[in-house]
This record gives sequence, C-alpha cells and structure tokens, in this order.
Amino acid sequence: MDCRFVVYEEKRETTETTSDFAYLRMLAKNSGGELLDESALKETVKRLSEAAAIEANAPPIIKRKRAWDRTLIFYLLFGILGMECFLRRRWGMV
Repeated sequence: MDCRFVVYEEKRETTETTSDFAYLRMLAKNSGGELLDESALKETVKRLSEAAAIEANAPPIIKRKRAWDRTLIFYLLFGILGMECFLRRRWGMV
C-alpha cells in the first residue's frame, strides 16, 4: 500500500501559545494604553484600588430626579385627565 501524501491539520491557536509582546506593545501604544508585565502588576493594582476608593467617595456629577417622583406632576397629570373626562361627559361626547 502506497501513500502519496499525508494531511495533518494543525491548530495553531493551541500549539502556539506564547504572547507576541512586540505586537501587544504596539497595540497598546496605538490605542492609548500601556502594556503591563509582572513587575508592574502590584503597582497597577494599588493605583486602581486607590482610584476606585476616590471615585466611590466622590459626589455624583449629575443628580437626576425623576418626574414621576414629584407630587406636583402627579396632581397636574391626573387633574388634566380628570378635567378632560368631566368636560367630555358634560358636553355629551362620551
């Protein structure tokens, strides 16, 4: 039995698992980020936790108040709807 060729399906995503640091550094530089390695990890975690604590204690920039939480809007809306219902019955439009 002769064999002319052998086909081998190589899955490169499972065989080549090393990081391409030159590409990652270029990607981070072009996107405005930074490439972190093991030596900078402790400092980065410390910096992020300090920033999160400062942001958690900061007052909100915009304080939103819903229109439905105001009683004036509630009374005004139901007053207009009640007046409309009353006038329809009075003028015989119902």
